[in-house]
Formats: sequence, C-alpha cells, structure tokens
Amino acid sequence: MEDRPPADLKDALAVTPLLHLIPKQDFSPFVTSSQLLIRPQEQLMKYDSFDPFIIDNQDELMTQLMAGFGSFLDEDDMSIEFQKRNSSINQNSTTISLPQVERMIYDSNISLKNVSEDRRYGNIQSSIFKNSRLSIRKAYDSNDYQKTSQHNQNYIKKFQREASFAQGANNIYKYDDGEEQSHSTEIRKRTDEHFESNVPNPKRKQETSSQISEISHNEVQKIIEDIESDTPHEDNLPTLIRLHDLILKFRNDQQENNLEVSELSKIERYCHKVLSEDISESLNELISILELESNIEIQNKWDNLNLIAKKISQNFLASRIIMYILNGNENDKSLFLEEYLNLAVTYVSDIVNNLVVPLFLKLNISPILANNLKPFMSTVLGEVNILLNEFSVHISKYEIDEGLLTKLEYLSLLILFTEDQSKDKNSLIMKIQFDALKLEAVKVIVCTFQKYTDQREFILQEVLEGLDKHSDPKVASKFKLPNGSNVNIASLLLIKLIQTKQSTGKVDSLDPTSTESSFTNSCNVAKSIATYLVNNLMNASLAKFRSTTQQLITDILCILFLPEWVGSTLLLSALVSAMVAIQQQFDNSNVENFVIEMFGLIAERVGYLKGTHGTISQLGPFSDLSEIKDFQIQCEVILKYMKSQKRDDQAVPLLFVREKLANYLVSIYKIVNDSPEDLSNKKEIFKNGIQSLRLSDGVDKTESDFDTENVEANGPDAYVGIILAYDLNPIYDSIIEVLMKSLEGQRIKSKSRSIRILSTLIENDSELLIMPKVQSAVSGRLRDSSPLVRDAVIDLISKYMNSKEEYVEQFYVPICECINDSSISVRKRVIRLAKEMYVKLNSISAKVYIANKLLRRLNDEEESLQETSSSFLHQLWFTNVVDSDHPDLLSEKTKESTEVMGKIVTSGSKNLTHFEDFLGKLYSSAAIKDLRSSIIVIVNHSLNIVTEGTDNHSIDGIQRSLKLIATLISVDSSLVDQDQLISLQHFLVDGSIEGDINRMNTLIILRRVIPSIKTFRPSILDSVKTYLLKQLTKFNVRELNEAMPVVWILCEAKGDSVKLANASTSCMKHIKPYIDSKKHAVELKADGKLLKLLHLLGNFGRHCNFEKFRAQFLKSGLGLREKESISSLMMKFLLYFCKPATDDTTRNIAVINVINLCISHPRLFLSDPVVQVFDNEFKTGNIGIVHSIVQGFCEFIKIGGSNKQNSDRHKKSNEEKSKISALHGVAPMSFSDGVCSGLIQRYMDKILHFCLEDDGKVSYLPIQFLQLVLGQGFANIRTCTPTIIALISSQTHIKNIGIDILKEIYEKHESLVQSSLFDGINKSIDYRSRLDPLYYKENSFIPVLYSQINRNHSNRKKFMACLCRHIAISNSENDNQLQYQRNKISYMSYNIAETNFTTLEEPVMIIRAIDEIMIRDGADLKSAIESIGDNNITLKSTLTSQLLLALLSLREYLMNKYSITNEIIELSDTSSLKQNIKPSSLMAFNINHIDSMIDDPVEQSIIASTFLQRIATFI
Repeated sequence: MEDRPPADLKDALAVTPLLHLIPKQDFSPFVTSSQLLIRPQEQLMKYDSFDPFIIDNQDELMTQLMAGFGSFLDEDDMSIEFQKRNSSINQNSTTISLPQVERMIYDSNISLKNVSEDRRYGNIQSSIFKNSRLSIRKAYDSNDYQKTSQHNQNYIKKFQREASFAQGANNIYKYDDGEEQSHSTEIRKRTDEHFESNVPNPKRKQETSSQISEISHNEVQKIIEDIESDTPHEDNLPTLIRLHDLILKFRNDQQENNLEVSELSKIERYCHKVLSEDISESLNELISILELESNIEIQNKWDNLNLIAKKISQNFLASRIIMYILNGNENDKSLFLEEYLNLAVTYVSDIVNNLVVPLFLKLNISPILANNLKPFMSTVLGEVNILLNEFSVHISKYEIDEGLLTKLEYLSLLILFTEDQSKDKNSLIMKIQFDALKLEAVKVIVCTFQKYTDQREFILQEVLEGLDKHSDPKVASKFKLPNGSNVNIASLLLIKLIQTKQSTGKVDSLDPTSTESSFTNSCNVAKSIATYLVNNLMNASLAKFRSTTQQLITDILCILFLPEWVGSTLLLSALVSAMVAIQQQFDNSNVENFVIEMFGLIAERVGYLKGTHGTISQLGPFSDLSEIKDFQIQCEVILKYMKSQKRDDQAVPLLFVREKLANYLVSIYKIVNDSPEDLSNKKEIFKNGIQSLRLSDGVDKTESDFDTENVEANGPDAYVGIILAYDLNPIYDSIIEVLMKSLEGQRIKSKSRSIRILSTLIENDSELLIMPKVQSAVSGRLRDSSPLVRDAVIDLISKYMNSKEEYVEQFYVPICECINDSSISVRKRVIRLAKEMYVKLNSISAKVYIANKLLRRLNDEEESLQETSSSFLHQLWFTNVVDSDHPDLLSEKTKESTEVMGKIVTSGSKNLTHFEDFLGKLYSSAAIKDLRSSIIVIVNHSLNIVTEGTDNHSIDGIQRSLKLIATLISVDSSLVDQDQLISLQHFLVDGSIEGDINRMNTLIILRRVIPSIKTFRPSILDSVKTYLLKQLTKFNVRELNEAMPVVWILCEAKGDSVKLANASTSCMKHIKPYIDSKKHAVELKADGKLLKLLHLLGNFGRHCNFEKFRAQFLKSGLGLREKESISSLMMKFLLYFCKPATDDTTRNIAVINVINLCISHPRLFLSDPVVQVFDNEFKTGNIGIVHSIVQGFCEFIKIGGSNKQNSDRHKKSNEEKSKISALHGVAPMSFSDGVCSGLIQRYMDKILHFCLEDDGKVSYLPIQFLQLVLGQGFANIRTCTPTIIALISSQTHIKNIGIDILKEIYEKHESLVQSSLFDGINKSIDYRSRLDPLYYKENSFIPVLYSQINRNHSNRKKFMACLCRHIAISNSENDNQLQYQRNKISYMSYNIAETNFTTLEEPVMIIRAIDEIMIRDGADLKSAIESIGDNNITLKSTLTSQLLLALLSLREYLMNKYSITNEIIELSDTSSLKQNIKPSSLMAFNINHIDSMIDDPVEQSIIASTFLQRIATFI
C-alpha cells in the first residue's frame, strides 16, 4: 500500500482508532459524563450485571459509549480552532476492517452543526429521563452505515422535540425562549462557517469574536433582568446553565470585554440565593433510596431521584459561577464577600461528607441502582473535582478567613484519607474516580501549606496522624508516575510539602553565609516528619506504624532518582538519622529489628544506584577548578532536564532543585570562608556558583536550544551522581555503621538480619567485604553464641570467597576457628570450606593453619565429620604426588604438601600427636589404596632436601624434613632403607645448635627403622654403633632415651652386647660411692655427674636385657643376690636416692628413672618400696616430683595402649589372645592392664586433687592424665565426674578441656553424670572460692553446664532439682560458714540468672524453691530484725539478709525475664508449663549490697532495712 497521510479525520481515526487513545488508568471522564440514566425495564432487571460481550447487548453498549464520547467537554476545547486542510489526495479513503464497536464510532460521523446546542454542557450533570421519552430502538442493524446514520438523526430530532418534558437534572437542555435559541443558532452558524474556511483569516476571526462578545453581553443583560424580575422561577437550572456558559466564555476570552462589576455582583447574589436552600433532607432521602433493595420500591422513587439530581446539579452550577467570578480578573472588593465563598465550600463539604464518602464506602447497593446512577455520581465527582481546583486557585491568589481555611483543610484531609476496602462491583463510585478527588485535595493542602505559615504545623500533624490509614498497601491509593512507579499519594503529599517554596521572596539570600533559607525550612519539615514517624514506633503500637513507615520508605526509594521529587532525599536523610538515634536511645528489640530491615531496603537501593550510575567526586575546600567546573556542568544538565519537562507543576520542583544544588556549594563555601588559609580564589568561585543558581534557572540557553534527547538521557543520571556524592553515600555509610554495631549486639534476630542485609549489599558492591570495619565485624560473628548467626556468616563469606583470593586470605583464620563449633551443621560447612580455602591459598603458613584445624576434627564426636576431614587431608596430601605429564618428576602440589606437613610436625607436640594419629588411622584403613607408594615419594623427596644440604634449602627446611621423615616412618619403618640411613650419619656428629635438633631427629629415625632391619650392613654396624657407644655419656636425656635402644639392637646384631653390660656395671660402680656417703649420713647436694649416672642406669634397665650376663654382675661386687634379677639390683640403686632426705632435684631424677625402669618391668610398679616412694611424694606434695610421677604414669599407659593397638592391628585371625610387645620380652596384656588399673585406682583421687590445684599451671598435666585414663577406659566415671564438672567453672582454657571431657562421657554415661551433678557443683564452688575471693560474681558455669545436659525434659528437671538444693539455706552459727554460704548463694544466683532455660517449668521451680525459703527463713529473719531493731543488727543477721536479698533479686529477675506471674507460680498443674519459652532481653543481673562492708554498723542497718522492705513486698 502506498504511504500517504490521512485524507481527513475519519481516515486518521481509522488508522489509529479512538479507543486506543483512551488512557487505561482514568477511563471515567470519557464514558460517564453524559450517559443517560434510563428507567429500568423488566427485561433489564433480570440481569445482575451488564456483559458487553453478549451480542444482544452490544447495541445498547454502543449507544452509551457514543453518548459519552459525544457529550464530553473540556473547558480548554473552547479555545481550539480547526480549519480544513487542502489536499490533493483522493478523498475516497480505503475501507479498513475494524472491530464492531470501533466501526460504529467510525461510521457515526455526526457533524458538530447537527448536534444540539445543549450537548455542550455534557459535563455538568447526568440526565434522568423517563423511559417512554428516551428509549433507544434496538431493531436496526448497527453494521449498516445508512441505517445507523438515519437512526442517529432520528434520535437527535426526537430528543430536541421532547427535551422540554425532561423531569430531572439534564446534560442536554433546550432553551424555552425562542429568541435566545435563535441567538445560539446564529453563533453556531457563524462558527460553522468559520470552521469551513480553508485558509485562516485573522481579521474575520477578530470580527467573529467581537460579534460573539456583543451577543453574549446582551444575553447576560437579559438574564440579569429576568432574575431580578418579580416573576417566580420554579426551575433555576436553565438560567444557571446559560450563566455558566457565558461566564466561562468571558473567563476564557483574551479581549478587554469582561462583564461589569455590577453585573457580576448581581449574578453572585443570584447564585447565593440558589445555594442558600438547604439540601440536607434531599441528601438523606437519596441515601435512603439507595438502601432499597426491591425493584418496585426503586421504580416508585425514581421521580424523587430526578428532583434530587436537579437540586444537586443547580447548586453545583451556582458554586461554579461564584468561584469563576471570585477567581476572575476583577479586583473589586464588593465581589469578594466571604459569605459567597463560604456557601460554595460548605456545599462541597456537605456533598462530600453526606453523599460522596458514604456512597464510596457503601458496600451493598442494588445492581439496578448501581448501573443507572453511576453516570450521575461520575458527574458529581467531576463537579467536586472542578470546585476543589477552584478553591486551590483562590487560596493561592487571595486571603481566606481562618475558619473557612480550616474547613477546606478538613475537607481535603477527609478525601485524602478515605479508603474503600471493598472490591464490590456494584459500588456507585469507582476507586479510580475517587482517586482523582485525592489529587485535587492534595493540591488544596499544598497551596494552603505554602501560603499560610501558621497552618503548616497543623497540616503536617493532621497528615501524619492520618498516615496510619494508608498502612495497608492493598487498600491505600497508588498513583502511577510518568516513570511507571506506583506510589502512595500520602507519600507524594509529604514530599510536596517538603519541596514547597517556604519563603516570601522569589529567591533566597545571595549571601552564602546566610542561615535562613527556604531549603533550611524544608529540612526542618523533613525532620519533623521523620521524628513523628520514628517516635511512634516507640510510643504507639509497632504494628500500626510499621507498615506506614515501610510504605513511605518504599515510595521514597521508587522516586529517589527523579529530580522532580528532589525532596525525597531530604526525607530519606531525616528518616535514617531519626532511626539511628532512636535505636541508640532505646533498647527495644522490635524497633531494632524494624530499623535494620528498613536500612536493608535503603542500602540495597542506594547500592544499586552506586553500581548503575556514575558518581562525581565530592567537592571540598581544596577541589581544583576542573572538579568545580564538572559540578557546574552537572548542575546545568539537571536544570535543563527540569525545564524540558512539560508539566504544570514543574515550577516548584525546579526552584527546589536549584536551591538544593546551591546548598551543596553553600556548605563548602562556609568551610572555605572559615579556613585560616588564603582561599580567596576558591571562595569567589563558590560564591559566583551559588548566586548563579539562585538568581536564575542556571541555564543560559533558551528552551529552543535544548538538546531534548540528550537532556532526557543525561539529566537523571547527572542528578543521581550528585545526590550519591552528597546525600546517599553518607546515608549508606551510616547504615553500614548501624549494621556493624548490630552485629556486635546480643540479639540473634538483629544479627541474622544484618548478615542477610550485608550479603545482599555485597552482591552489588563486592568491595564492601574488604572494608576493615566490615571484615572485623563479620569475623567477630563467626564466634557468635548463636549457631544460626555463625552459619549465616559462613554462608555469606562462602558466597564471595571464590570471586577474589583476598577474601580467602582475610577470612580463612576466623572461618577455621569455627571448625570447633558446637553445631554439627556449622562444623560440616566449615570443613568443606576449609578444603576449598586450602586449595585457593598460596601461603604455606595459611595452609598449615587450615591443615591443623582439619587434623583436630579427626577426633570429632560426629563420625561423619571424622571421615570427611580424613578424606580431605588424604586428597590434599597423598594423591597425585607425581606430575601427570612427567611421571619421573614430583608434582608442585606434593612439594608444597611436603613443606606443609613438615611445618605441622614441627609446630608443637599437639599438632604432632594429631598428625601421627591421622597417619595411623589412614595407614590402617583398607580403603586407602596406593598410600604407601605416595608416602615413599614424600619420604624420598624429604631425604633429598636433607642430603642436598644448605645450599638449596634452609636450615629450618632440613630440620622439618628430618622430623617429617621420623613421623612418617612411625607407621611403617620399612619406608627408609639402610642406604638412606647411612646418608644421615653426618647429622649425628654435628656439634652445632641446629645439629642438636637434627641429631635428635636422626636418632628417632634410627630407633624406628633399626628394629625392622633383619640384616645390617657392616657400615651401619661399625660406624653407627661405635659412634653411639662413645656418645652415650654425652647425650642429653631425650637423646639418651632414643639412642639406648638403637645401641642395644646393634650390639645384639654384632654380638658384642657385653660392652653395654660392662658399661652398666661401670655406671653402678660410679654411683656406689654416693650411696655409701648417704649411709654415713653425709649430706649430698645435686651433682651433675650423679644425675647423668642415674639417667644412664635407668635407660640401661629399661632398654637392655642383661640377664644373660648375670655372672658378670655377680662378680662385680655390686651386691647382686643369687635369685635376684638384675632389674631389681638397678631398682635398689635408684631407690637409695628417692628417700625424703635427698635433695629435690636428685630425688626427682631418681623417681623419673624408677618409673623408666618399671615401664619395661611392670611388676616393679607393685613392689612395696616403689609404692612407698609414690605415696610419700603425693603426700609431700612436691609439684615437680608429682608432675614427674604423673608424666611417667602417662607414658606407661600410652605404651600399653600403643602396643595393644599394634597387636590388634597385626594379629592373625587364628590368634585367641592379643599380646603386648616389649623391647626385651613379651608380657601378657592382662598383666599390664592390671598394673595400669592398680596404679590408677590407688592414685586417681590424689591426681584429681591436683587437677583443681589452679587454673592451668599445675593442673594441666594432671588434667591430661585424666583425659588419657578416661580414653583408655581405666578410670571410674563416677569418681572423675565431679572434678570434670568443676573444671567447667574455670575462667581459663581449662574450661574448654572440661567441656570436651564432659561431652564425651555424657554420651556414654548419662546416668552417672546426672547422679554426680550435685557433687560437681559443690566441688566447683570450692574450687572457685579457693582461687578467687570475688568468685561469686562469675556467671558462666551453670549456663555452660545446662547447655551440656539439656537433652530432654527428664534431665532438665533433675538438673533444676539439683539447683534448688544448692540454693537452700542451712542453719549455722559460724560467721565464716555463713559468709561462705552467702557467697555460694550469690554465685548460684548470678549463674542461674544468666542461664536461658528451655521451658517455663524450670524457672518456676527455682521461684517456688525461693518462695519456700522466704516463707521459712525470710519470715524468721524478719521477726528477729524487728525484735532487736535496725540499729542492733548482728553480723549473722547481716550475712543472712544478704543471701536472702540475693534470692529475692533472682526471683524478681526470673519473673521479668520469662514474664512469670503469681498465677503461673501457683498453678498446681505443671503440664502447661512444659511449653518452650523465649527469654526477654533484660539488663545484666545484679545483687545490691553484696559488696557492702558488713562490719560497718551503718551498712548493716541499710542492709537490714532493705531486706525488711523487700520481704514485706514479697509477703
């Protein structure tokens, strides 16, 4: 088809049909202004609703739509002129296929000159006709153009013929005066002629306008004469219509031909007379009719409806005319009678209060009434809309009485805050129609707020108090802005109030230092709004204002980036500041949670803007000229954008944007002005910029010079950049600060919310996680008491850890600290995360740290976590040890892993033990394949590092490699062969300090490898054996323990073990003189030679079997008897130095070697002399010697357990009994076990006493012994449990050891632990009272203990019964015992108060126990004090008062914490108390007067008085 413009309007509408031009949001003005209210017929009453999609109804629907379209009149249309367009295009347009409704609109082309004059008043009021006069023929084909056109013509003629018989208020009126009608016809004919002109003729236009004006003046004169005549007027409506038409014509006329003041005054008086008639009864009757349900009753009242509609219609016209005159150009005071305006306002107020609002809220209306009255109510709403607009214009132009102003304010607020919560289709007033009233109501409020300063506080208060009606987002009115945002109208009103120009002049002061400006006033309005809303979060019900505040913040965030709503940034800043202040001022969990949630919304939006919009650098006193110029350019772009927006209400936002931009410069100017430095050039630049923004629009170009496309694109972006730099970034930073403080708080919900918000923010700004304050706060929450918080933090970090390596480097330490978490889910997540971090990190020290943490999880109580940790370490260290491309080369991963393992085994005994346990379990696992070959590769690589020397590797690297080899071969000695041993010989002779360490590691390697070699090479037998024999006297104690068994094996292989026998006898001969000296009572002091000899003798006895050299020992004269074993002889030599008279150092060495000898000869442990030595030392209490004994016992038990494990590992299926291997013999396992059990049974109580000796210095080794014997199964659980419970009360790391032990035994021996609780708490009190005199203020013991036994209801109930026993009071006359009891009660009170119980029954049990004490002991003490008086208080009474006050304080605290009432306490049925409870957040528990000077009589009197007051309140 050929492209060409449409030939005429019909052709244009065919291309773009009229229905497509109708706005989807506000459809009512197009379809409701002139619809006809038709008397219901019987067939219509059968339908509940009108279905336009039923074919039979389409004709009727079309008639209603066409009537509405044709009668719609906009006041601005009167100034529109059309002229025909000359076109050479063929006038016969192509027929276009259209839908039926659009086709009927297209085809019914009714010429303006064929439409009745009266149709021009179509928007005044709906018509009400009798059915017989306004029926529409249905028997014609609407698709036939000719029939449709003929029908339309007939319809118009019929209407004109019968208009005079209309009984109701009418859109379509026919004048009774034929002459007046002829005037109208004359005007219409002339107007038609004007439209038919092809070329505009200004002269003809002026003549026509003058003629119309002359005719109109004449017509006004006739109307005035008519209304002043004595002739009664039964119907004022036709006169009012003609007056309205003429007044409106003169109002829109641009010529100087307005009516005279006298004429206008007469018209006002006439309208005043019409409005003076009371219509309240008519409105009440209308409401009563609307409540009818019967169709017959409705039909009987139809005429009454017509009369009421007529009265309402004429009053609207009278009100309109009055407002048109008052708002006209005439300034004569005689026209401005307050009574006129008062009548118009009162009428509109009555209509809204008594008709519009009740009908809007009315739910049940007859469908017939609803369908037929909707056009009438639409017209009413339109009239109210017009009058509200006129009121706002009048407010802006003239002064109004305060009372009348208040009436307008209440009217506008009523409209604004009226909401229809129903969705009834039968409602007479559609929500979208009522929303149009809200817009005009907002306009009235804004105009009043702007002009009347004394009304601002009232308006603001009323608007804020009405906000709660908008709290439900489903009900509150939403308005779509041009950018597509749906925003609450109340939110828009508040921002408009902030943006309102609040100064009298056009611009603010040009002096930048001036403190008074409209911008300052706007800031104060924003602060008032924020303060009101935030304060109501505390002072009123939170649920009421929470949604209100949330909706306001959501609306602000929707329009934050629009320059037209620049006040939103002020309100947002004020809200954030107010919420920060209220959160800091009040400790309220609900408020804190809400504030954090709101801050999350705000920060998320600001973060999004930061990520999607560019920001400009914030100006400062020292900004260079280019930065200042860039700011000015951005301002220019913003102001261009504002001017380019073709909107009626754009002037006020434009002024406000100018002032806000100027305010940025003002703040910097003040800093420059106050600066001591000479910044005169900057000062002048900023000053000029401020004046430029305030004096003009800030835009030099005219509107025609604007590049509209670029302005539309760059304006909002430039605006966002500026508000980000000066407004939003500070808000964002303050929110981050609040979130950080929340993470440091105690509330779990607040911390969880803050973490979730941070996670969302980091999605938009990943750099946020690197900020030191954020990193510190997040890391701190990894140690939070709540597993939910810890898990949330780990989840947050894990999300972003993979994106950047620096995240791993900064968070691997705090994350790995959570690997010991009490929550299994947290530990599982951390273990998996630890593996990922290990792979990503390049730092060896970081890998060592992570690996150590994984090693410790090998003893986790959860078996699945043990397996997971072991599997991860195996994958990280022992897989892919060779390069896949070069099998003969070692992979870089293995080189790195070797270094990591080397650092682990040299980083402490604990880490070494964990690594050895890991290797042992891994090596014995049948599921692990190719592990031995991988370890061989690692051992060989380590040996290469050692043998290459210091040229390529550091000394520390060599030491680590030797230690790693020694550790790896502990699981398999065949990993190192003899050639590799020979390569290590030079480390044995290295005399340097580093050589001592290497020599020790080499000796360990020799000791572990030599026993597995069956045939030795001569080089090893000769060189190694010879060197070791020479160095035996020079080795230190540790080296001697490693070297002696190697020497014995090599000598046995060589066949010259007699040398060691000779060395042993020689050693004893050197010791004998010291023994002889003791026999002669010669005092011996610690002698280095003697100490070395004792160590040699002990190692000879432990590692060598000299029984085959018995004859040699007999001949040596050392006192060996015939049936005495050589080990017994050595024991006698050692026991000489274990006597109490021997100095402590010598005696300690002798005891160590006695145990050394007993380890290889367990029977000696049971000998009386040895037992007597141990008894004496435990009795004496020498800490050093006791430690040596306990250390020896530990070693003996470990060797027995290790040999048992080795025997179990290598036993064959046909063996019936397992055996223990000894270095020089085989002893039955049962015998060694019996010795262990005997030692533990005899000395366990004494060792347990040392476990509670102090907070770790002395007690650490006994506690390790306790762990060991419990793990081996030798200890009595019932005996050990009280001590274990007491360890939990420690304030050092000992607490964690106690918790770990208790966890382990509680899983297996729950009942034994439960039975030991009372003794354990007693022992803990004795333990803490001995170590710290102020122990009674500690509060962590019972909460931790409760968390361990909190498994079920039965366990909790037993525990609470135990606590009740501990707070009981025992009668005592001893002051010391009373003081101990007071401290004990205080200690228990502080701990119980800190415990978070699970069910309500638990604190109620405590309270009931306290009540029993008060009834008994409290009443007795009260009587005793009252009998002797406050001034004669004894120390006993003071102490008893203090402990009873502690219990009363605990009782009050528990009742507040768990919201317990007296009714709950008195309940006999405890089943209702078993529900779970959530404790409230209270201040820390405190006991008053507990630290008072009990010896001071004044303090005694105060304590007694306080007790009497509290006990009286209790009773």
